[in-house]
Amino acid sequence: MATRRPRSTPGMRSISNQNSGELNNIRKTREGTEVSELAETRSEQEIDDEQIDEDILIEARERFDIAMDWESAFMSLYVDDVKFANGDSDNGWQWPNDMWRERGVVGKPSLTINKTQNHVALVTNDAKQNKAAIDIRPAGADSSYDAAQMYEGLVRNIEYRSGAQAIYDDAMESAVEGGIGYWRIITEYADDDSFDQECRIAPVQSHMGVLLDPNIKQKSGLDAMWGFIFDSMPIKEFKRQYPKVRVPRGSALSGDMLDWFKDDQVRIAEYYRINIERDELIYVREGDKESTIRKSQCDPAVLRQIRKLEKDISEDTEVKRRPIDVRRLQWFKLAGSEILERRDLKSSYVPIVRCVGKERVIDGKLERKGLVRTLKDPQRMYNYNSSGQVEYGALASKSPWVGPAAAFAGNERAWNNANKTNAAYLTFKHVDAQGQPIPAPTRPEPPGASPAFITGMQIAAAEFEMASGQGPAQFGKPTVEKSGYAINQTKQTGELITYNFNDNLAIAIETTGIILLDLIPKTYDTKRVVQILEKDGTEMEVQIDPKAKAAYEEKKIDADEVQVMFNPSVGKYKVQAKSGPAYSTQRQEAWNAFVQIVTGNPAFIDEFGDLMFKSADFPLADKISERYKRKLKANAPWLLDDEAPNPKTQQLEAQLKQATEGLQQLQKALEDKTAELALKGASVSNEYRKTDIQAFDSHTKRIKEIGNAVENLQDAGEGEGLAALIKQMIQEALQDSANQDSRLLIPHEQSQEAEFDEDSEEDFDTPRTPDGQNYYIKKGGQYYQVETPAPVGAQ
Repeated sequence: MATRRPRSTPGMRSISNQNSGELNNIRKTREGTEVSELAETRSEQEIDDEQIDEDILIEARERFDIAMDWESAFMSLYVDDVKFANGDSDNGWQWPNDMWRERGVVGKPSLTINKTQNHVALVTNDAKQNKAAIDIRPAGADSSYDAAQMYEGLVRNIEYRSGAQAIYDDAMESAVEGGIGYWRIITEYADDDSFDQECRIAPVQSHMGVLLDPNIKQKSGLDAMWGFIFDSMPIKEFKRQYPKVRVPRGSALSGDMLDWFKDDQVRIAEYYRINIERDELIYVREGDKESTIRKSQCDPAVLRQIRKLEKDISEDTEVKRRPIDVRRLQWFKLAGSEILERRDLKSSYVPIVRCVGKERVIDGKLERKGLVRTLKDPQRMYNYNSSGQVEYGALASKSPWVGPAAAFAGNERAWNNANKTNAAYLTFKHVDAQGQPIPAPTRPEPPGASPAFITGMQIAAAEFEMASGQGPAQFGKPTVEKSGYAINQTKQTGELITYNFNDNLAIAIETTGIILLDLIPKTYDTKRVVQILEKDGTEMEVQIDPKAKAAYEEKKIDADEVQVMFNPSVGKYKVQAKSGPAYSTQRQEAWNAFVQIVTGNPAFIDEFGDLMFKSADFPLADKISERYKRKLKANAPWLLDDEAPNPKTQQLEAQLKQATEGLQQLQKALEDKTAELALKGASVSNEYRKTDIQAFDSHTKRIKEIGNAVENLQDAGEGEGLAALIKQMIQEALQDSANQDSRLLIPHEQSQEAEFDEDSEEDFDTPRTPDGQNYYIKKGGQYYQVETPAPVGAQ
């Protein structure tokens, strides 16, 4: 392998052993000037360039031989399998060549009842109905869902402009029939008047005209380091395109396996190779700022600043480095011993996508096949028994009448026309000249089918089902299952047996998305307006701006128009392949669902009439959808725009505001009532204390009067017994006054501490003791707790 990179400019250069005077080529340099190779002296740079070209051709020859050694056995089987799948009675591809010739010589029938093609079509047509679609998701901080949708729409538009669906179908059919199919991804100028390039998905001329690195580990082939694509070109067209190139007969790659110049065709090879370049990834943190950059992308001033940071490292700074491998793709167009063109491509992958059937490596050898190879024996068995049955019937007698010749004598015309006319009767001669009876003519038994051949055809049909996994349910024929559920289960079982083909197609389409995701930021690197395709098939214009800071931005131009800005180089994304019904099928299912909903509740059509008719496929449905949309915009704009005012929402907001204000008023009223009740409680307490004071005064006056009366009695000399009784009464009165004076009324707010009869209104002076510990009284709907101290003299 060459250690130096070849020049990236297009040009043509011969490396044949001819001196400079024999060369007659003009090549273009980077500066665009023309340099004649007829000069007697050549620069060292030209000599180095020729040496590099020779190294590239040697490398290409070695890799080509490696790939052919790996693929050659399969290529032969691939051709046989594809021919077998497309066999018919004219080409006889389903019969061994020697048997076909022998049966033709002796006149034996060699029928071709191609049942294999139906089994192939069942798989390929199912893939067409449930084709995988490229689904792009955001996978980084700078990416967004909206930007991912722009990426997905751009990829969808690339597929549409490339006719990718037909390319996918062709590769899938090749994989099912022969074992593998290919397509490629290219870049080309947007038009003849632009330098802007666009991505395209392109078919290959022949699926056997592709060779890919056999050392790949991934089924997708994304880890391939090189590959070849071959095309044939008429030699006249080749001379017209490359008039100054003289290519000798023979191949610079492999004269044994590939004849580059045969008859009037020239074989052109496109050679892709990945060069691995060493680089360094640098991480820099200064305070809260972080950045990651490759060394090759840094200016000298930036590198000096990074080295300075490494020397003055601190807690606020950090610098990390690690080596990385960078993949660089190169492309060469080769013919014989010539490099016709060369180019450095903006991709990290070999842009060849492979769709595999069944592939294994067994005992170090490639084993690759499609569905057809397992169906060859049942198909041949069916053809042989069908042909044998026809041959058996052909050899049987077809004479309608058998009898003695004498019986037909004299009436030969009637008997000769017996198979052409509907005669009412036929006469025959029943006695001979001697009067002896002649047996009457009789009809022989009609030829019947051979039981052996019929049974053989039935066995072959059963073996078809066993080999393919596809039974009557897959072909829509009656089965022993009666319920719809059982029939669907049987059908799904058959589809699962061949699902590996659909899954491999999904892997190939996902690989296409990964390569496009790598190419798009490098190809769409200028400011431009591009078309993207939405899932429903509508087109949308998007402004690509590689200098935009955000991956996705919206700029409102007027009330009805928004300009979308998209920068594909910002953010990271991941690709998945989603399998399912085609969008047209989903659209029909959506229409059916809308019809069922509106049938049950016709009023709903005013809510989503625009969406309903947007999913319809009949003429003018889009016009109806647009009218419904205008009606909604006039009468219910909130259904189209979340920011538009909604009367129901406004009404609810007004009701909520009113309820909030009412609640605030009730809260204030409650607070005022609580304060009023507190004042009333205090007033009642003061009134009660005033009553106690009055009672105390009356007792005091009573005691004073009793005392005066006692003194008067003593002065009068009344008896001692009366004095003792009066003294006891005074003491009891003093005790009762002390108890009444010490009572304290407390308003009681927590009614759960004691239960009262809400209907009763106790007298204020009558205390109650419901909890056995405290005294409670009720006055004016308010409860009061009365604390009474222990009797005087109690310990």
